[in-house]
Amino acid sequence: MSLSRLCTALGYTPVAFASGRQFLESLSADTQRPDCLLVDAHMPDMTGLELHHQLGRSGRRFPLIVMTADDTVEVRQRYVDAGVSDYLSKPVDSASLIGAIQRALAPVK
Repeated sequence: MSLSRLCTALGYTPVAFASGRQFLESLSADTQRPDCLLVDAHMPDMTGLELHHQLGRSGRRFPLIVMTADDTVEVRQRYVDAGVSDYLSKPVDSASLIGAIQRALAPVK
């Protein structure tokens, strides 16, 4: 909830989902396309990495920002190798989050 409030305060329109599965289900019903995703590495039903892979397999690509308290070199490398936009260690300060969102939304050059 606090992340949603912060995003709203920054002028974004966040939509929160209880799980990766719930988000995936919303894609089939919803015509809106998210500009980026902010996910926890450990969510109900699937991990952030599993969500990223499932989106890729279905041909959907969104900038994905991952937050986690599990900041081991191996875990970070798996996400980086998968091509996530950003990987943030918890606790995430607002400046780091704002920077990650701005980078994710920046046009590709």
